[in-house]
Amino acid sequence: MLKSVKLLRLLILIFLLSFALAQEGQSTSQAQESSEITNSQDSITTPEADMISAGIVADQAIADWLKKESPNFMTMASKSPEEVCAELPALVQSPPPPKGTTVNIADRRVVESTETDIAKFTYPASLAGRNPQIIEVSLDKTEQGWQAKQVSVKIDLPNSGFRDWLQSRLASWLFIAFSVFVFYSLAVPSFLRKWLLAAWNNIKEHKRIVIATVGFLASIFTVGVLTGMALPEACKESVHTVLLHLVGSVGATEAYGSGNIARAATITFYQNFGSVTLMVLYGSALLFGFPAYLISTLSFYIQGVPFGLLGGGNPIDMLITMIVIVLELSAYFLVVAGGGIFLATLIKKGFKGFSEGLNKLTLMLPVALVLLLIGAWFEAFMIIVRG
Repeated sequence: MLKSVKLLRLLILIFLLSFALAQEGQSTSQAQESSEITNSQDSITTPEADMISAGIVADQAIADWLKKESPNFMTMASKSPEEVCAELPALVQSPPPPKGTTVNIADRRVVESTETDIAKFTYPASLAGRNPQIIEVSLDKTEQGWQAKQVSVKIDLPNSGFRDWLQSRLASWLFIAFSVFVFYSLAVPSFLRKWLLAAWNNIKEHKRIVIATVGFLASIFTVGVLTGMALPEACKESVHTVLLHLVGSVGATEAYGSGNIARAATITFYQNFGSVTLMVLYGSALLFGFPAYLISTLSFYIQGVPFGLLGGGNPIDMLITMIVIVLELSAYFLVVAGGGIFLATLIKKGFKGFSEGLNKLTLMLPVALVLLLIGAWFEAFMIIVRG
């Protein structure tokens, strides 16, 4: 059993290294993208006069953005829930710049687009003495002319080049093959079944920690749901706008909009297991467990709010949502509990128990992987098939 756990730790290390390699490859693609943006002004499909008008609006949007100030906590706390909700989309989509930010408006660049009613421009900027950044302005064309929709720092998410590749047909087929391999491994004697058995024994050995962790985090999530239910109806549209922005930023909107179940499941699994479970929860649990509890407490409370505010619908939709919530939250809670087991092992045995505690934490990952794999396929199938 010890050899199989060491193999699991090796696989996790390889997975983390692949993230680093993907990030390295992203640097090259970013350089190419920058070159394309520079030369895109000649190939833009929007008429030149119209684009000049859009550029003027974009310049003014930058000037207005630079005047914005970060909201004061006491000021926000004194406002009504309706007022806070009204300001929420702007704070998420176009957060105020740090003090000392400068933007070179004279070096405006057009971002190529095939749509005549949408325009984007980029500007080089320096954010309070930090490394050079790119500010992007998005505009929509209305009956009144061009209107600024969003001003934001152009941030590439970790492994965004890899995320783009996940939208490809090859990635979908590889994910299908991976899923078949995992489900086949569940049906026959395999390393996966050994890991799951060891994880189950681990859970039984530390059931008090697991039960306490699951109960605590489930309560935090429930409080978030109740908070959402207590918010005024006026907050629904604002929260929905923020959710669409966040979902779109990780590529889920594009994947689900394609109607391809495998593609949507691929993106969902990568986000839930690769980003949330492996990088955030497992990564923070490695710091002797405690940070995972701090991060999870805030995270699951915030995640519960939209469910309380936007929940409801017909019984079938509610049942589907509940199944997805149970699968995903169970995976997340068990990894956090693994951090608690890691910490408890260190307290009981000192640093002599470091390797044992790390093994027990790592064994929670195969359980999370299976739950999230099932959840990804179920969620993608139900959302796309039901429309």
